[in-house]
Amino acid sequence: MGFKAVDGSGVPIDISGEIYDSDNELITAFQSSYDGMGKFQILLTEGKSYYAKIKTATGAELKQNLPQTIKTGYILGYRLFKGRNIVTINTNDATLIQNPNAQLTVVCKAKGIPYLETTQTLTSTTLSFELGKDKMPEGISQITLIDANHKPHSERLVFFEKDKDLVVQLATDKASYQPSEKATITVGSKSKEGQVKSASYCMSVTDLNGMEDNEFESNICSYFLMESDIRGKEYHPAYYFDSNNPKRLDHLDNLLLTQGWRDFLWKTVPQIKESNSFKVDKGITISGRVKQVFADKPLENSFVSLSLLNKKRRNFFSVKPDAATGNFKFENIMFSGKTNMFLSSINEKGKFRGEIL
Repeated sequence: MGFKAVDGSGVPIDISGEIYDSDNELITAFQSSYDGMGKFQILLTEGKSYYAKIKTATGAELKQNLPQTIKTGYILGYRLFKGRNIVTINTNDATLIQNPNAQLTVVCKAKGIPYLETTQTLTSTTLSFELGKDKMPEGISQITLIDANHKPHSERLVFFEKDKDLVVQLATDKASYQPSEKATITVGSKSKEGQVKSASYCMSVTDLNGMEDNEFESNICSYFLMESDIRGKEYHPAYYFDSNNPKRLDHLDNLLLTQGWRDFLWKTVPQIKESNSFKVDKGITISGRVKQVFADKPLENSFVSLSLLNKKRRNFFSVKPDAATGNFKFENIMFSGKTNMFLSSINEKGKFRGEIL
């Protein structure tokens, strides 16, 4: 389970704490590792609830209840083991009994586009398989577990980093430039063995005045491979792409664990409100208001007639407006094609009176 702690203004803060069950027994401890984020694992017991006791670096303490556990379901996991991308599906005995030999599909997407789909038959509480490196595009992938009824059960965001097989060299014609002065830049790329390679490049230019090297502000790599594919603003985005940070990929994984689901709400069903019920449209409704010509008052004892005329049909309707407001309505009128509409208001003597709005 991943977590992220921020203060009231959204700035990350370091925290530590413990997880307890409903019997107030200590289950595990946790601590943020970078920018208020971290993760922990617990083995849940049916019938028990869990809560966290959290302590901040300033000494403040608070209690947070964890989401309630469910009796059946599937959990999707991912880990990088000896350079191999391992996906794991876990469940419990109750789910196996309810759904023996369940057909579960794992769908992988990048930038919202599916690039890999595989179906697995679950015969035990744990199933693991490998995702081939050649199938994984660089950047963030969304891995979703779906059952035979196309219902999503679990989702995981992961980051795949490709081996950098190019050495990029950049040279400028001058060491420094004046504002708006033309700059000539030569860019080349070679393989690690020294062989010249073709490549596509992106470049950004930043004024370094007032900037410190350790601020890890946004750059091309962080934007295209991470920032453009996650929710909200991230602090120190370039940190996750600085090869001098040995734990950067672990910290990036913690960040992705806090992103939640992309395309689904977790098994929520909207509650139907009786007050917000709407009638089903069966046809076209024409409505308006009839008033006196020289006053904004309803026209008494009037009728509104409606005529719909085209080459094939002639339809006539009549309705009495509301006495207090002058409002009228013709509901569920069925017609198609180009049709001429005529509205008229008449009084009790059959004479045309009033103004139609």
